[in-house]
Amino acid sequence: GTDHPKYATHRGNLATVQWAQGNLPEARAGLGHAIAVYEKVLSRPGHPNLIDAYANLGSVLIKLENFALSKEYLCKALGLNAQLRGPDHTLVGNDHANLGRLYYATGDMAAARDQFAKALEIYLANVKRKRLPRRHPYIEEAQIWLERAKC
Repeated sequence: GTDHPKYATHRGNLATVQWAQGNLPEARAGLGHAIAVYEKVLSRPGHPNLIDAYANLGSVLIKLENFALSKEYLCKALGLNAQLRGPDHTLVGNDHANLGRLYYATGDMAAARDQFAKALEIYLANVKRKRLPRRHPYIEEAQIWLERAKC
């Protein structure tokens, strides 16, 4: 049924495709449904699928210019990832990059630079630990966004 966690996972995956296709209202609805199922049925706030859904919904909400709600979901993802995976995990870097894109979209370049710098720092630390290759796309993307936010 539609309240099964596996259905929620498929719905969340479909939502990411809809997001990529530019169908933001459907992506938002799908991710919202997945989050509701994960929160209600799983009752595990640290479940990786739930954290990913928070981050994805936060990113979709940036595109929909719902910045306050976007920040709420992106901060949930960041807090849970940092708590469960540690502050230097690559996914925590991604969460900082997502917040950087939020601040960039709102015109807060100082906050955007801060978040992209944190993301880059985490990625480079993971290169030193041999968890990421030197030329990983995350690193290049963080550098590009950091430069954009400096202009």
